[in-house]
Amino acid sequence: MAHTYLDDPAASDTAMVRYLSGDTIDHGDYSASDAEIAATLTRVSDNTTLAAIEICEALAARCASLTDSSNAGGLSIRASQRSAQYAATAKRLRLNSSRQAMFTCAPKVPAKDTSFVDARDNATGEVQPLFKLGMNDNPGAGGSVDDDD
Repeated sequence: MAHTYLDDPAASDTAMVRYLSGDTIDHGDYSASDAEIAATLTRVSDNTTLAAIEICEALAARCASLTDSSNAGGLSIRASQRSAQYAATAKRLRLNSSRQAMFTCAPKVPAKDTSFVDARDNATGEVQPLFKLGMNDNPGAGGSVDDDD
């Protein structure tokens, strides 16, 4: 499994995914390969944040399947802690990306289409409605209907 990271997240999308997911040091079974990251980037249309979330979730699952171990010298490897760390990173990235999307996306409101009203009003062969907005407006008249002049 090839694992490359040169301390520059802007160098490539793979480097950015490693930076966001915290997978910057090759830990063998605990790390994602460059090929896994490339496949994930392809699947999420080169969105590095979504790819980092999916890589974190995959690494959390991978670490959860490994056992914690220690040797006689006191060196211990806690796969369960690494699994929890990757799961927490995925959760944080998902929360941050949803917050960012909430403030950068404008709601799309369709334009009001009134062309059907104009078409209806101009149709000569159609039965016209009995009532229309403004049909009782009479701006030239000075009085009301109740006046007995």
